[in-house]
Amino acid sequence: MLRAIIAMAAILLPMSALAETTWMPTCRLSADRSTLEVVAANPSDQKYYCQAWCRMKITGERPVQKFDCTFNLASNVGEKVMCRKDGGSANYFSEVLPTRSTCVPR
Repeated sequence: MLRAIIAMAAILLPMSALAETTWMPTCRLSADRSTLEVVAANPSDQKYYCQAWCRMKITGERPVQKFDCTFNLASNVGEKVMCRKDGGSANYFSEVLPTRSTCVPR
């Protein structure tokens, strides 16, 4: 049990430092809702390995769809599209749900 607590603390410490220095990856839709984009920025000198898990709805369909994105985030980078999922036509996507993401130093 103690080992699990120590391991969790070791994981959370870099994440708390990351939250102070980096904008976490987020999922968003393009202006015409044809493309799902994962965007991230990193104003710090540290490089990161990141994962983002997007959930979105497709127009006219009931179930929530998923899209996962894994990428390396360079240091001192402004907002940048890291991954894209093209729907093919305007208004293909109807909604993007809150993003789950994580980044760890590399």
